[in-house]
Amino acid sequence: MVNRDLTETIDRRDSTTSADSGSPRDQLSTIYESLVPDGFIGWGNVSTLGFSLAVVTGARLAYPERVCVNVTGDAGVAYMPDNFEALVRHGPGATTVNSPSDPPQMPHCGAGRSSRRRPVYTG
Repeated sequence: MVNRDLTETIDRRDSTTSADSGSPRDQLSTIYESLVPDGFIGWGNVSTLGFSLAVVTGARLAYPERVCVNVTGDAGVAYMPDNFEALVRHGPGATTVNSPSDPPQMPHCGAGRSSRRRPVYTG
């Protein structure tokens, strides 16, 4: 569902997308169709939670005219507060899509089942 929402919302000829490790990466990396060089930045199974925000921040600096989107889950967002603050302070801007976890995967987070994506604009 995240892939469909992204492809219907952003212009893939003028954007860069990256997905955090775990479920977001598994959902997007195999089916997201990039239409331009660096339209999707992936790195395999060797990253930490929250790394996708740093990736799209770098992409935003390299391609300031593009919309840069990172997709993450609840756990990844927990690793990003300082990065959000730096983006707001320095102004490059990026968009974060939080794909919430279902209760069976993270019963302690209290996220609840939701089909809505919660975008966070930081720029």
